[in-house]
Amino acid sequence: MLPDDDQASAMVQDLALSSLSLIVSQPIEVISLDDHLVQTICATADDLCFEFIPFIHEALAIGVPVAEWAQAGTVRQVCALLASYYGRKPAHERQAVETRLAEVRQRFAQRSSCQRWRQRRRLSWQRDARAMRRVLRSGALFKPMPEAAVPAAIDEADPAFVLARDVVFWVLEGMVRQPRSIMTLDDRFGEPPYVEADYEIGESFVDEVEGLLQVNVSAREWSNAHTTRAICKALARHYRAKPAQERAVVEANLNALKVDRYNAPPVLPPAKWWHFWQWEIPRWPI
Repeated sequence: MLPDDDQASAMVQDLALSSLSLIVSQPIEVISLDDHLVQTICATADDLCFEFIPFIHEALAIGVPVAEWAQAGTVRQVCALLASYYGRKPAHERQAVETRLAEVRQRFAQRSSCQRWRQRRRLSWQRDARAMRRVLRSGALFKPMPEAAVPAAIDEADPAFVLARDVVFWVLEGMVRQPRSIMTLDDRFGEPPYVEADYEIGESFVDEVEGLLQVNVSAREWSNAHTTRAICKALARHYRAKPAQERAVVEANLNALKVDRYNAPPVLPPAKWWHFWQWEIPRWPI
């Protein structure tokens, strides 16, 4: 048996992770305690103020000042903040809360019911949530963080990142018809060579890399990943959470495809017959 304080902390952590997983549409296995609410799991101010914070306050019967919420950047800090306020409640009140949470877990299991509950609560908390949103947006939580220069050796030492990088470059080589030797991890999507006059890498790229790695990155993560490095980190984060036996099957398939080698783009026939000049016509000896 865990001590009472440890049991309370574990219960609060499970509730916070479960609710965050539902709100940001990411599997709970992917979210770690060191993930940043905004930078990593891509939670918005509306997510926190209209859904997560009101739900947590009501579920645990606590009230955390908005100024303290603005200083909780990571999931670990959020759990510690909630546990500190929840631990101050008398034992009989905590027992009533934990009894009520059995019903909350059933709501999580039935997503449609929980969605209706969230919509209802959104309206009832609207006035307070708007004021809270203003405070959070002006605090440190939503201020742009300076991009730290990450040594390449740190990423290269992560097998999941290396595999995601090879898959991304392998797919890009076939799409943009350029070798990976001229691509860098700091290239930004939306700029050449990833955007041409009539073509932009989009759903086809997403579907292919997710299919090769057998992961499902959320739409909000894709919209916040602007560089090749950020894309590789998002893919590696989801791939790392997969069971070992599933990763072994994926890696065997990728080794068979030789994703760590050059992926020559296919030679496509011309779209129109008058584009015959694009073909390599053999020259006959005179």
